[in-house]
Amino acid sequence: QYAGLTFGHGQPIKIAQVAGLGDLPPIRTGDQSGSRDHGELIGLDLYGGRDVTIDLEAEDSGSGVQATLLTLAAATVVGATTEQPLWFQVTGYPLLCVMCRPRKRTAPWDVGYQIGKLGVVSTQFHATDPRLYAVTQTATVGLANPTTGVTFPVTFPMTFGTVAPSGVTVTNAGNTETRPVLVITGPATTPSAANASIVGAPTLKFSNPNQTGYTVASGDQLVIDTDT
Repeated sequence: QYAGLTFGHGQPIKIAQVAGLGDLPPIRTGDQSGSRDHGELIGLDLYGGRDVTIDLEAEDSGSGVQATLLTLAAATVVGATTEQPLWFQVTGYPLLCVMCRPRKRTAPWDVGYQIGKLGVVSTQFHATDPRLYAVTQTATVGLANPTTGVTFPVTFPMTFGTVAPSGVTVTNAGNTETRPVLVITGPATTPSAANASIVGAPTLKFSNPNQTGYTVASGDQLVIDTDT
């Protein structure tokens, strides 16, 4: 599924072949040629972007093959500057997605197209981030139970109850490092995010110069993109 359009089994747009999702993306090697010796100086090997090619077969869904092709064209407009999730699921794997944008689409006018029965389309997507992602993890955190506070009859000096900070653990269950986008939806007071996989659990704490204590109001969101 891409941009709200679902294609595959039971859909007017069938999938003939997919390339680029089951393969490793290209490697950007940092090896350098030795200037006065045989061989190379070893460098970092890093993944580059990922190209995904999907060969599709568009059928007549009641309004003609051309109408089906126009539906596909509307969902795969080339020239986008933002990437959207391309969702896919195959046997033996959970629901996954790759963040990508359309880069090329070819649709030859062959005999099947001319008689209005079948349109063969090859659509290419490019992903600047080569990772494959599972479904976004969402968790709701409530306030912890308060400690003992005011009791009746009131005696002086009196004490007020406190509420311990609440938190949630989000685990990267994949097989590669990643840079998550954290979205904290208010109401939340003095939110923070820590990396518990590193010794000392380094923590990001947030503040607002216009507030004594930072509060994300109800309906507002704090978005932390750890990649940027």
